[in-house]
Amino acid sequence: VYNRTVTVFRATFLGVSPENRARRAVLVVRELADRAGAGVVTVQVEPQVNVLLIDGELAFVLTAGDADGLRGQTLAQASAAARDALQAVLVDTRESRDLQHQLRGALNILLASLAAAIVLVLVWKFRRWAIARMASRLEQRAMAVSVAGAQLFQTDRLVAMVGIGARVLAWVVVAVVAYEWLSFAMLQFPYTRPWGRG
Repeated sequence: VYNRTVTVFRATFLGVSPENRARRAVLVVRELADRAGAGVVTVQVEPQVNVLLIDGELAFVLTAGDADGLRGQTLAQASAAARDALQAVLVDTRESRDLQHQLRGALNILLASLAAAIVLVLVWKFRRWAIARMASRLEQRAMAVSVAGAQLFQTDRLVAMVGIGARVLAWVVVAVVAYEWLSFAMLQFPYTRPWGRG
């Protein structure tokens, strides 16, 4: 529901396949999320099933067969996990309709973009400075090392290798900054938040 996995239906219930139960649950949860209720999710324990309710209205039913048996999950654990995930969906749905929250998220992204741009400019300037500085030192030291008047090291090759290393390191920093910026940006809005966490 809204890019989030709330629960996994694994068992047929009252002749309805897990796939059809999932489709119905998505429709019901979306309808209940669109209402202006308090958004309180509860679990009502019934014989053989647990009923998940949103503001006291039926969202969906979980059976013992829906629990993840491979992980040793019980119906109570599956219901608690579904309740928490469903509550997060309702909170995110409300946030997505709040203009102030959306503007705050856009401002956060703008500030993060500015910070990322400053970091990238500094990384690129530092890379240039470091290459020039190391090239100068390498040339001085390479000239000092000679055998029978012949230079032992070719300074142009050493400088090229240092330049390649500095470029690779700079690109690694750029990739890390870009990844962190993208993750932060996705966390700012409810619809993309699951991708930002992943």
